[in-house]
Amino acid sequence: MDSLLITNGLLVTLDRQNRFIENGKLYIEGSHIVDVGDFPADRYRPDRVIDAGGRPVLPGLINAHHHLYSTFAR
Repeated sequence: MDSLLITNGLLVTLDRQNRFIENGKLYIEGSHIVDVGDFPADRYRPDRVIDAGGRPVLPGLINAHHHLYSTFAR
């Protein structure tokens, strides 16, 4: 299973408190987020490591914009 560790990121959690985690880490295995926050970097053995360099890391966003109503107006 592919795994990825992103380090040194400004993690945008989009949780209820809208927290930002500075210099945070994000560990992903396959398509699942396994760990988020400030954990020891040697906790996991990822296949790939990305240093975010302090840049924002945020979840994928979905464009829910649609024109379904115009389909029925034809």
